[in-house]
Amino acid sequence: MRRKTKQLLLRLIPIIVIFIAIVSGFVINYFMRIPSEWNTGTPLGEYETSTVGFDVNTQNNLVYISSGNSCLIIDADDPTNPSLLAEYDKESPAKAIDYQDELLAISGIRDVNFVDVSDPSSPTNLSVVEVHINYTVADVVLKGDFALVAVHPNPYAEPDLNYRVLYAFNITDPENPIEVDVKRRYGFQSYSMNVHQDIAYIINPTSGIVLYNVTDPTNIIQLGFLNGFGLVPTLPYAANAMESGISQTSTATYIIIADYDNGYIVADVSNPTNPLPGSGIIMGNCISIDVTYDYAYILQRNGTVSVFSMEDPSLLKIAGRFDAYDEEHNARDIHVHQATNKMYVLHNHGLSILQLSEGEINEYYRQEAKSRTLTIAIIVSFVITAPLAAVVIMRHRDPNAYTSRIGR
Repeated sequence: MRRKTKQLLLRLIPIIVIFIAIVSGFVINYFMRIPSEWNTGTPLGEYETSTVGFDVNTQNNLVYISSGNSCLIIDADDPTNPSLLAEYDKESPAKAIDYQDELLAISGIRDVNFVDVSDPSSPTNLSVVEVHINYTVADVVLKGDFALVAVHPNPYAEPDLNYRVLYAFNITDPENPIEVDVKRRYGFQSYSMNVHQDIAYIINPTSGIVLYNVTDPTNIIQLGFLNGFGLVPTLPYAANAMESGISQTSTATYIIIADYDNGYIVADVSNPTNPLPGSGIIMGNCISIDVTYDYAYILQRNGTVSVFSMEDPSLLKIAGRFDAYDEEHNARDIHVHQATNKMYVLHNHGLSILQLSEGEINEYYRQEAKSRTLTIAIIVSFVITAPLAAVVIMRHRDPNAYTSRIGR
């Protein structure tokens, strides 16, 4: 090897060391973040059907699925072989579903049916309520003697609709629901709703989350508005928030957000009149979320489920990741029953039921993340060291660059 080439290699050694050090730093950080005890899921059974939304009655192992114009009642007592128990024909497209004490609320485009499922093999319609003709029902939640219905204006609705956001109906007599309150917010369009204790969190995908006190649904009070999530500095608003869940610790209350474009987001809502933007982890295509006492389960469109510890939600500690059903079906929704460790995943082609477990080696996250981590490490290392290497090479070609000036 020529002497000049050897000199160049010697001069490049520090840069090569820097390159290797940066890559090693990424790799070490990656392996340090891998939890010692994994959360993973084992497929049990599936029920195939076209789907829109669902809810799970874990007490009786029943799953209610909106499919076309119908609500399907699936018997999941044997999770390895879920079967159709009954079908309720709504006679119009069925969307969101909520269950409470043998009463089922099934939303359509502009209405909500209240259905008696005390005998789940023979569901009986009790009544139907309609919202304004220029509005579409986004979500429905049953809360005691009341039904909360989130709505948004139709795309071509008249501009003077006062931006209705939330209806409340008294369903003490479910055969005769009575509208008791309606809330409005200028420019806000509801997409999904999560009710925790006495606060309703209503998502507008592109604007943020509005908080309402629903302690007394006959007098709903607006609290705060969360519009800066802080995950991506260049996006001051929620880019595409889809669903949310709530986690409480001994010192704080957090809202956990599945954002389709931003990812997994955590914000502090301990003071509901002044919710504080938090931080998160960039993850693509987050479509749904379910939060239990111990974990948050984030569902991505491709069926990947990421599990995060709720011991301290602000730490963003991942506790597992797995593929829920090993197929490229578009995922829709997720529900986890912590007492039995059963997970229900709704996707375009039906329902998948999984058994959750802890403490097992989970190779999915390792395989899924290691190539991405290595790619990012190499790119960052190259961006940092390439200019340094270019300077060394240019100076090497200059015969006077390394000439000693001593004695001149």
